[in-house]
Amino acid sequence: MSSIVSVERNGPAGGAVTFVAVAVTILAWASAFPAIRAGLHGFGPGELGALRFAIAAVPSAVYLLIIRPKLPLRSEFWRFLYGGVFFVGGYTLLLNMGEMTVSAGAASFIINVSPIITAALAMLLLGERFPVLAWVGTFVSFAGIGLIALGEGGGLSIDRGALLILGGALCAATSTIVQKPLFQTHRPLTIAAWNMVLGAAVLSPFLPNAL
Repeated sequence: MSSIVSVERNGPAGGAVTFVAVAVTILAWASAFPAIRAGLHGFGPGELGALRFAIAAVPSAVYLLIIRPKLPLRSEFWRFLYGGVFFVGGYTLLLNMGEMTVSAGAASFIINVSPIITAALAMLLLGERFPVLAWVGTFVSFAGIGLIALGEGGGLSIDRGALLILGGALCAATSTIVQKPLFQTHRPLTIAAWNMVLGAAVLSPFLPNAL
């Protein structure tokens, strides 16, 4: 799944951390699509998602128990809940359901509209600026993934599966906007851990069948 990366950018050390964080995120994100496609041969969309995040929730819960970060304020709780419901639950279910009929390459192409949606929402709702060069880079990346998807031979088509994956992209984009204010008062790893735990709870009804 797409990730929110928030790291210190000041100084050489911050630049190195940023580079490593982005590189790991890209590799992990790219490998997810063929892995999901393979996993769907043995599990249903909900069951696969429930199993993945049940595994992820265990170390996340251990982290929260050991670190014991401050609990979300009442005004912040809905943002954490939104991440569990949409950033994990909604995104995972829609992407898995879409990949039942859409190839891994095409899925990665469709889901890559998420950063574009995020940038547009950030400009409209948060008043952020997105430089022209950044837009150019985004669309070049988007076009490159499109070429990879087309190279699979199956082409791209707007069907039910594609629309489901597009819905997943919308879940990820809106979650990024909703949860951004949390980074002012909470550690990124804490936010990610809460997303894993709450997301696993959302998907838990599918877990018995997965096991």
